[in-house]
Amino acid sequence: MLMLSLLLPLAGVSAEPACLLQKPKAPTQLSLLAEMPVAGWEYAGKGDCAAILQTFNEPDPTSCASQCSYLMLAFSFDSLRSSTCFCCQDLALSTSYRSFAYARAIRKWDFIGTGKRCQSPVASFSANTLNDCALSCEPTTNPGWFIYTPRNIPGCTCCSGLNPTTELIPIPRFSTPWSHFVYRREVKRVDVPGGKVWSVGVYGDPHITALDGSHYLLLSQGTFSLWHLHGLLTEFQTQDGFKKVPVEWEIFTHYSGHQSFTKGLLLIDRSAGVQRQVLEITSQDCQWRAHSGAEWTMVSKPGMISVAEGQDYVTGFNMTKTNGRKHRGGHASRNQLNLNQVHLSMNSKDGATDIAVLTVSCRPKRNLNLNLVMKRRSDHGFVEGELAGGKKLAALETDSEFNVKGKWQDVGGSDQAAAYLRQMDEDSSSRVSLLQSCTAEDKVQAKITCSKYLDSLGHLDPAGFFLNDCIYDICHGAGEVAAELAAELLTSASV
Repeated sequence: MLMLSLLLPLAGVSAEPACLLQKPKAPTQLSLLAEMPVAGWEYAGKGDCAAILQTFNEPDPTSCASQCSYLMLAFSFDSLRSSTCFCCQDLALSTSYRSFAYARAIRKWDFIGTGKRCQSPVASFSANTLNDCALSCEPTTNPGWFIYTPRNIPGCTCCSGLNPTTELIPIPRFSTPWSHFVYRREVKRVDVPGGKVWSVGVYGDPHITALDGSHYLLLSQGTFSLWHLHGLLTEFQTQDGFKKVPVEWEIFTHYSGHQSFTKGLLLIDRSAGVQRQVLEITSQDCQWRAHSGAEWTMVSKPGMISVAEGQDYVTGFNMTKTNGRKHRGGHASRNQLNLNQVHLSMNSKDGATDIAVLTVSCRPKRNLNLNLVMKRRSDHGFVEGELAGGKKLAALETDSEFNVKGKWQDVGGSDQAAAYLRQMDEDSSSRVSLLQSCTAEDKVQAKITCSKYLDSLGHLDPAGFFLNDCIYDICHGAGEVAAELAAELLTSASV
C-alpha cells in the first residue's frame, strides 16, 4: 500500500486535544463485543452519556441500539456492568470511561467527536434534529464540517475547511452544559476501472493526502507525477555577487498490480535549467541509488548529493537516517532502510534551506510508503502533481492528468529499476478481478491488527487517515506489514 503522503505537513498537523474523539487502544476479547459494527451508528470510542434518557440490560451493542429511539443521538454500552445499555441525547468521550459509546450515523457525513466549535462558521441556525442539521449544511458552499448542539434550543453550525487542526477549536471542558457533536463531510471513495483515489502522502494502495487536506484512493497502475515544484526562485551569494536561480524538483512514483502498491520512487532535480542529480529506490531491495554523473551508484551513508555549478552550491538531496520514536511494543523498529529521509535543500541568502523532507518506509519484495513535509506554506503554490490538491474529486478518478506515458527510463530512471517494475506490473487484460470482499468480521480483525501498531500514535494522526487506511488495506488482503509500515512512517516523519 503506497502511502503517498503529501499530507498536510506533519509539522502543521498537531496533536488533537484530549476532548476530541480518541482512537481506542487495541481491543481485547472483552471489548471486542462493544466495538462491533452497528447499523445506523458509528463507534465513537470510550465514553458515556451526559444525559441519560433510558437504561436497559442488553447482551450486545446491536440489541442496545434497537432499544434506543430515533430521537437519541448516542448510546453507551457497558459490558462489565451486567451489559448495561444507556440511551442518551448527549455524550461525553474520554478514555477513562469503561463504557463504549456510539453516535448516530448520518448519510454523507462521518462522526468525528465532541467538544469542538468552528473557527470559520459558514452558517448557524436552530435545528430540531441531527438529520435536519446535516440536510441544511449539505448544500452550503464548501462545508467541511457541521456541529450539532442538542440541549436547550438545538443548534446547528456549518463549518468550512478541511484541516481539523485549523478549523476546529477545542472547547474547555465544563465551560458549556452541552456537547457539540462534530461531523465531517464523508470522504468519498471513487471506484473506476483501473483506479481508486485518496490523499496527500502515499500509503498502501495508494492512499493519497494532498496539501489541501483532500484524501483519496488510487488504484491505477503506471508511473505518476506525485509532486512537482517549479516556478520558485532562490537567491544566494556567489563570488560575483547575488545570483537568482530557478528551483525545480519532481517526484515520480510507480504503482503496480490491481491494488496499486507503490513499487518505485524517483526524485529528479532540474534546478537552474539542467538535470543536476537523481535519486531512485524500488521495493526490490529498498536500496537508494543516485545518478549525478555517468553511472548509477549505491547510496549507503548519510550526506549531501549535489552537483555544483562552478564553485557554487545550488540544490541537493541531503540523505539522513532517523530511527523514529519507539512506541508501545517497539513496532517501528524494523525499518529496512539504512537512509529513510531525503531533505530537498537549496542555497539561499540564509545558506542551505530545506524546502521539503521526504520520509520513506520500505520492505524488500513488498512495497514503499512515503510522506512529504513542506517546510513553508508559501511554497504550496509552486506545487503540481497528485499531492497538490485543489481539484474536485471527480476530476481525480484515475489521475490521468498526472499519469506519465512512456518508460521509467524516459523520466530519468535506471534500466535496473525499469526491469523490476515491468516484472511487478500486471497484464491489463488480466486486471479484471476485484479486491477481495471485506466482511464486518474481517474489519474488526483488521482494526485489532492496526490498533496494535497505531493506537499509541493517535496524536500523530489526528484526522485518523493512517488508521482508517490501514484497516481498509489489511481488510482487503494487504497483510500485517501494512500496519508496520504505517507505524514506521508516522514515527520517522515526526522526528
